[in-house]
Amino acid sequence: MSDALTARFFNQVDRLSQERGRRYFLRGAVSFIEGDSSSLHAGVQGTHLYDVRASIDKHRVNVSCTCPFFERAKDPCKHIWAVLLAAEQSGFLAGLKLVAAPHIRGIAPEPLSKNITATRRNAKNLQAASWKRQLLSLRTQFETDIERTGLRPAGERALHYFIDAEETISNRELVLQVGLTERKIDGDWGKLKFKRLSHYDVELLNDSQDRRILTVLLGAQDQLQYRYSAYGSTGSSFMISPPLWEIVLPLMCGTGRCLLRPSAVRNEFTRLEWDDGEAWELCLRVIPDDRKHYRLVGLLRRGDVEMPLTKTFWSPCYGMVADRFGLEWMVMVPGQVG
Repeated sequence: MSDALTARFFNQVDRLSQERGRRYFLRGAVSFIEGDSSSLHAGVQGTHLYDVRASIDKHRVNVSCTCPFFERAKDPCKHIWAVLLAAEQSGFLAGLKLVAAPHIRGIAPEPLSKNITATRRNAKNLQAASWKRQLLSLRTQFETDIERTGLRPAGERALHYFIDAEETISNRELVLQVGLTERKIDGDWGKLKFKRLSHYDVELLNDSQDRRILTVLLGAQDQLQYRYSAYGSTGSSFMISPPLWEIVLPLMCGTGRCLLRPSAVRNEFTRLEWDDGEAWELCLRVIPDDRKHYRLVGLLRRGDVEMPLTKTFWSPCYGMVADRFGLEWMVMVPGQVG
């Protein structure tokens, strides 16, 4: 698998965890590993022998570790990164080749089974090849020197918003993933990164729209952990309930960086624009089928412009209406339209 496995998660794991995990791998801290194309189980020797697991779940990779750092925040730790390097060497998790854009997700560690001793005894012991250890050691030292000398000043930052159509349909809430790019010294934008976002990141954003959006999102439910994160850090993926759609969607579309991903399998995106014009009116048109029968057809009208009613990607019928008291409602009808 070469280094394709860790390369696909490079932008989703903290750089410090990557550096420390690489050192753990180089010194042979991964004491055992077993697995197949879709899952693995390993042990990493740190202060204690920590249990690390990973498994493919649709377009995500669930990971866990029994170390205190991971159990506090569910962030991929150095032990997990060391195991991913070991999996790369052994060919585990090869099923990720079929996933277009895998996302790493921290989950609660499983309780240690009674047969853990036998598992460790029968699993594969790993030691990186000597040439690879030398190359990784040089790379680690180079990156450490860069961080120490401060050659990476914080530049202009911008957020990118990706709406997951499949997850939105499944959860009946808007599922959003937020990525971060930073402008490089030469003026070009760097690679898109998916990292844990917190209130500290709000202050580092240059665009006032991005700051406002992230402030709203940090009060939304975090999809990856299924908890409310009004305070502290959160992930990069959010589940947004319908009452917030009217607030966040115009803001996100206004940045020009809001994209719709219809499918997790196909890495295709559609840029979204917000229609901020006058409200559309719901009209019914009577169309004669023959001399005895007529057909009612629904359409939307705004001035001289007419638009047929179509399904949205999250619901067969969705729209905004105002009642006689002036209150606006968002209506989403589940199921199939007859």
